[in-house]
Amino acid sequence: MNRDSVKYKNLFLGLGVILICSLSACGRGAPSEAEKLRNNQFVFEDVFLSITNGSSFADVTRTLGSAVRHQFTVAENGDTWTLIRCFLHTGEEEGYNFYQLLFRDGALVRTIGYVKWGEMEEIPYEGTTRSRAKPWDIEDMTGVKRLIQAPAVTHEQIRAELKDARETMEKYKGHGNIPAVVWYFFAPAFRALAKKGYPVNEELRQRFDG
Repeated sequence: MNRDSVKYKNLFLGLGVILICSLSACGRGAPSEAEKLRNNQFVFEDVFLSITNGSSFADVTRTLGSAVRHQFTVAENGDTWTLIRCFLHTGEEEGYNFYQLLFRDGALVRTIGYVKWGEMEEIPYEGTTRSRAKPWDIEDMTGVKRLIQAPAVTHEQIRAELKDARETMEKYKGHGNIPAVVWYFFAPAFRALAKKGYPVNEELRQRFDG
């Protein structure tokens, strides 16, 4: 193969990649219902940080919408405690961090990060071992008390953690296991599955979220 042939081959390959990327970008258009449901599972940083201590449970859940996951509601020492979890966007590739909001008698008292709920145990698994949470009695309040007593995280800490997560995602962006050109051909099938799956998952979540 002579130099001109190599030059034209590289030219056509380059044009092919550009065409594929262009078609992918043009094909996105307005977000589908599945994409809207997926995006609603997260909130952006400024929305989450607009919530302050003392806010009512109703106001907070209205602000956060579908990004809320109920963790528990319990009576302890004459107070009613409710814990919810919320997922925050950290990047375009569906990255997220989560934080938890603790309410006492319907008013927000603090925001907390990840807290280990209970003890873990190692069990045999296909010639090796895996970890899982130890079974616990429904009357055992150890994990609940641990969360109720957990220290608060500040808005400054949250912003710093999200900034670090975004920088990490940006650093490794495009280094996935599937090449972009290959992903382009499989993307329609995955989008079709998501289109069917997200509405079903959302209905089940709303029905069974405690």
